[in-house]
Amino acid sequence: MRQGTCRTSFWRLTFATVDDSLSTDDKSANNAVAYPPVDIVVVAHNPDEWFGDVLTSFAIQDYPDFNVIVLTTGEESTMRNFVFESLPEAEVITVDSEHGYGRNLNSVLDLERSSAYFLFCHHDVALAPDALRLMVEESLRSNAGIVGPKIVNWDRPDELLDIGFSVDKLGFLIPRIESGELDQEQHDSVSDVFVVSSTVALVRADLFRAVSGFDEEMGMVGEDLDLCWKAHLAGARVITVPLALARHREERGKYRSDGEEEKLQDRHRLRVILSNYGFFHSLIILPQAFLLSVLRSLGSLLIGDLGRARLLIGSWIWNLSRPRSLFMRRKKLKVVRRLPDADIRSLQTQGYALVKGLFKDQSDDQARPSGMAQDRFKRFVQTVREGPSKVSAVFMVLAILIFLFGSRHLITRKVPVIGDLVPFDLTIQECFSLLFSNWWITGLGHEATNPTALGITGLLGVFTFGSMGFLRLVLTLGMIPIGVAGVWHFLKPFNSPWIKVAGVSIYFASPVPYNALRSGSWSALILYGVLPWLLSYLAQAGNLSPFGSIGGTRGRSVLPSNWLREALGIGILSGFMIAFVPFAGV
Repeated sequence: MRQGTCRTSFWRLTFATVDDSLSTDDKSANNAVAYPPVDIVVVAHNPDEWFGDVLTSFAIQDYPDFNVIVLTTGEESTMRNFVFESLPEAEVITVDSEHGYGRNLNSVLDLERSSAYFLFCHHDVALAPDALRLMVEESLRSNAGIVGPKIVNWDRPDELLDIGFSVDKLGFLIPRIESGELDQEQHDSVSDVFVVSSTVALVRADLFRAVSGFDEEMGMVGEDLDLCWKAHLAGARVITVPLALARHREERGKYRSDGEEEKLQDRHRLRVILSNYGFFHSLIILPQAFLLSVLRSLGSLLIGDLGRARLLIGSWIWNLSRPRSLFMRRKKLKVVRRLPDADIRSLQTQGYALVKGLFKDQSDDQARPSGMAQDRFKRFVQTVREGPSKVSAVFMVLAILIFLFGSRHLITRKVPVIGDLVPFDLTIQECFSLLFSNWWITGLGHEATNPTALGITGLLGVFTFGSMGFLRLVLTLGMIPIGVAGVWHFLKPFNSPWIKVAGVSIYFASPVPYNALRSGSWSALILYGVLPWLLSYLAQAGNLSPFGSIGGTRGRSVLPSNWLREALGIGILSGFMIAFVPFAGV
């Protein structure tokens, strides 16, 4: 396949800008240009029928100097016979699928090659005949270290799949296109991006060696974010060339599965920010990343998604259990670092992509039901924006304004000590110490089991970062909006904003919580806040129409039954309520 004779070293980008004549079909012009050699590297699993189309797309490239390396995880002789039908001069090398995608691609660094570029491709990607040439030309013209093409659907070439990504400071990818967006040449200009997908990525060989290739701990998901981030730190540009076209089948392969991909995304995203930020920015970014993980875990627990919470916590455990690997990556990166983190931050999107995504409009395909807390919140925001739910939005705004105005002095000053509304003058440590001791300090003091409420107060104090005064405010005034939200949730299966607004208005106007505040009855406040949620979970657990899954069309539940979520919800709410109001168990 090597048609050129020039095999110069490529440790620095010393090629002159390619003349426009390079894009013509003039053979004499082509022969006059010294083309940098390229190795097309693909990891293949099985000689599927469509893989023949992939190999054919490599064979018909109009670039004059390239070679194809097929890294096979299957039977070498079978794959070799299959590959040689389209590419008789290609190289077929056996690799271990257990090593992971990144480690297998890094095996090209062990080969003694003088290639100027590596073109890494997934096994289910077919290139347009001029794709490789256009990417190399633009790399030379723009002095770019990593170049990506426009990636479209294999069967529907008018549907865009990938045109590069931006990223926020926590490593969340932000696509530059919408899901299902049609290609109308709206993105057909060369653009700087933060991340080019490893689906198809042209990488300068000297840059790839300098940054030690892909992170071998990552396998497949997230390895492109890490590579591009390191390229930026080394001072290289990352661009997309939309005129270069690639079709992608989106086959799952051995490296990806539905059950594993989400776990790997969070795990590897966290590894990227742990290994690529400098010391100062790590002190700023990592606490934010940890707090976001805690909030997402709590949201998952509230909807009974224990698997999601375990996944988020497991991401931190997985990364922190590999300190040697992280320090080695950071040490190697320090050698090639050319840009400070402040410059890297200027290339990233400001704010939090996850938070912005909650309020982003969704297409019908994007709005499919999901158990994740952020997806439920997205659907809630979407329904508020549309149709009769505008009534709900107006009511919520008015209710919030009335609540804030009516309780302004209690919020800005102090909740008075009256009745049960005692001051929280114990620290978190003192709460737990009293809980586990056998001495009850009330009155003259005596030996007795201390109430569970002490432990709950201490635990809740952790989430308010030790501010017990703020916790007292939340557990008094906060019971009113919590109870109102519970009634809203209780009436949700009726699918009518008017019913929800009417029910919540009656509950909000009830004098019970305001009389409880006047008399200092904390028991009444807690019952007011907790009972609507408890009734909602009990109705769902009992499959009572319209809350359960029975009752015909009208009885279809908006919230599908989930016995684990309902059991946890009932148990937590009952335990909390009885701990503070013992007679509530009746």
